[in-house]
Amino acid sequence: MAARDNGTGNTHWQAMGAWQAPFTPPGTISVTSLNPARIAAPAGTPETLTAVLTDTKGVGDFGAINLPIDNFIDGRQACYLAYAAASNTLILVDDAGDAGSNYAGSMVLNGSSASIQNSQCPSARPVPP
Repeated sequence: MAARDNGTGNTHWQAMGAWQAPFTPPGTISVTSLNPARIAAPAGTPETLTAVLTDTKGVGDFGAINLPIDNFIDGRQACYLAYAAASNTLILVDDAGDAGSNYAGSMVLNGSSASIQNSQCPSARPVPP
């Protein structure tokens, strides 16, 4: 909170209290399947992966879904995809593998043609449902 008078008086910002949104327990989220579960193909071979996820509170409860495609879980130098449910956006994480900041590209999944890429994922294109 802060206040100022008509002259030069100013209280500056002062902490006067705290407010927190009511807590809603999360739903139970699970990965039901990934098909195919394993792929062995030469580099550059186009592949289609289908992930099925469930949430006991429904699809509106999904926030972000991360899919690192690599031999390691840290996402560096990987084809690391993330899906932001609220904006229906597919994100390709950059080669540094930090899913919280820099992206190699993103696309809204609205049926239009688009592609995104990094050094390990030369072209990620969504397939319409």
